[in-house]
Amino acid sequence: MSLRRLLSRRSLCLAFLAAALPAHAVECQRGYLVDSVSLPTSQSQANTYAIDLDGDGGNDNNFGSMLAAFDSSGFAVADAMNAAIASGSIIHLLSLHSTDPLFANDPAAQTDWYVGLPAPAPPKFDGTDNLPYDNNYAPGVFLAALANGGFTSADPATTTTPVSLTFKLQIGPDQVSLLLLGTRLSFTTDHSGHLFGQINGSIQHDDFPTKIAPAYADLCNSAINADPNSGTATNCKGLFDQGGSDCGGNSNSFAGDGLIEVCEITSSALMQSLWAPDVYINPDGHYVLTPGPTTILANSLGLRFTAIASPDRVFANGFDPP
Repeated sequence: MSLRRLLSRRSLCLAFLAAALPAHAVECQRGYLVDSVSLPTSQSQANTYAIDLDGDGGNDNNFGSMLAAFDSSGFAVADAMNAAIASGSIIHLLSLHSTDPLFANDPAAQTDWYVGLPAPAPPKFDGTDNLPYDNNYAPGVFLAALANGGFTSADPATTTTPVSLTFKLQIGPDQVSLLLLGTRLSFTTDHSGHLFGQINGSIQHDDFPTKIAPAYADLCNSAINADPNSGTATNCKGLFDQGGSDCGGNSNSFAGDGLIEVCEITSSALMQSLWAPDVYINPDGHYVLTPGPTTILANSLGLRFTAIASPDRVFANGFDPP
């Protein structure tokens, strides 16, 4: 997107602001379409994307470490995720609201994170895409200051108003919708319509047997069916085709059959180690260091993303509904 084009949009916003009656609040809104997601592909990267979510003094990115371990073993989750974004089958959208028409400085800006409806055709990612939100998912709404085009929401360990959002992840042939609890959103913007961001939050530990493990089983079986001698298929059979304690009384009947069952994923000592919960969170989204009777066991996640701006909008009397 050209600087000239952005300046023309800003001029439109400035014109509306100048014409607004003093009694009316006038805001500008800029939409962003996520055009890439950087999932950790190494432990070093997982560490780089980590923050201290729960206030215990250590940085947290447990699920990021799991993704990195699988990606380095040839499972290519990061590649699958970005292929889904490029095709339009996974759409994530942001909406930045500000009284500053330059979207640079505002003590009380708002950013909303939305899941979008799958696109009927691959997006162009050139600033002209106008894709709708999926009303089945509540947006994550973040309030924070904009400073020189940068935005960082409240510290999840201390905030009184924790934010949750839905993140769609591609694992092999499956799309998994994950509710991230206790999230922090941070990003910077430039003058060319680009946004560079990071999300940190936590996934409920119970999502592993119900969402993550089935997706990994499908990934493995797709690889085995396509080419049983491929690297991914060989890794899957070596790691998981062992039966296990979750597979019922005669677990040996599942071992060595060339079919990866969900119970073999959840029984795996490797997976149980990688998916050990590392943070505790209450149902209201507040992190705690000492679990209580209603505390949710959770696994932390940190990832980065980029997004491209879409045309600005101007409206009066508060933020415009999606």
